[in-house]
Amino acid sequence: MRKYIFLLLLILVSCERDAKFNPDDTGKIYLYGIVSDGNDDIIKVNVSRPVFGEEAAMPEDVKLTLEVDGDEVELIRDVDYPSGKDGEIAYRINESFTSGQKLILKAESAGLPSAEASTMIPEQVPEVEVTHFVEESFRVKDGDVLYGSFSTLSKFHVVIDEEYSKDAFYGVQVLRKKQIEVVGTPEDPIDESRYGHEEYDNIYEYPVMTELSSVKHEIIIDHDGGELLVAEMIDEDGKMAFDVYVDNEPRYMTNAEWQGDELVYACYEYYEYKIKVFRIPHEMYHSLRSEYIKENSDAPLHLGFSPVTYAYTNVKGGLGMFAAVTSNETEWIDCN
Repeated sequence: MRKYIFLLLLILVSCERDAKFNPDDTGKIYLYGIVSDGNDDIIKVNVSRPVFGEEAAMPEDVKLTLEVDGDEVELIRDVDYPSGKDGEIAYRINESFTSGQKLILKAESAGLPSAEASTMIPEQVPEVEVTHFVEESFRVKDGDVLYGSFSTLSKFHVVIDEEYSKDAFYGVQVLRKKQIEVVGTPEDPIDESRYGHEEYDNIYEYPVMTELSSVKHEIIIDHDGGELLVAEMIDEDGKMAFDVYVDNEPRYMTNAEWQGDELVYACYEYYEYKIKVFRIPHEMYHSLRSEYIKENSDAPLHLGFSPVTYAYTNVKGGLGMFAAVTSNETEWIDCN
């Protein structure tokens, strides 16, 4: 009975409001770029499809210019870039930047509104201190409830030498490389060419088991071929701090030779890790945050409507995001 009373109350207090939308009849220029303090960065270009009418231009028709403190910087079309979104193309920037420089990205094409975005190269990332822990945890997390299969995770606790602020945003990538340790003298030489290669590790993300939404606990994007986590900052004794998790890869024996009870040789493989920390500007955080909210608001079809969410972009007259980051990375960490 209480259930029906509750539903009746919902009906009585529910309301509606007509909203007017101006349909896009020309399409818009889409820009996406994260510029770093290094070089070889990529800016992606695309054109959105209009709601009504025909496409007024293709990505190849867009003229792109980048100014740094008023001086134009060369953009090189990457013809080998694998298009992932309906003809998306990319340009490379073979230029290094320093903190405080202002970047203005302009795009124009006949038949489309011009687009422009600006960003500043942020301050350098201070020194970071990293502590490694091995944690045993369940695979699935729903609120405060943990369940599912058991797993072992590597936790990196990162403390940034900067006063804590709610208005400061950071991101992190975890890199690793496989190493080998040889104890004793093997009869045949070890092929060490398979070791010492740097690669990105996958950041561990707790999945959520719920029908109510597609909620995720973390904002993770692809950057430079690896996963970048927008860190959830905590106040640790007045400093900025956060945690990042990866699947634990313990040191293990690959092969060995024994003569009776005496060990002739043994080979052990293990991973070393490096933590790369990024300072994220406000425009990048708010853009990624709005996309995160949108994704987490999509309700399954059988549950009805999804709530209205906002979309943030710092591209005037267009779509997408253009931002700059700085970074600092640790030395290699042996966690074994």
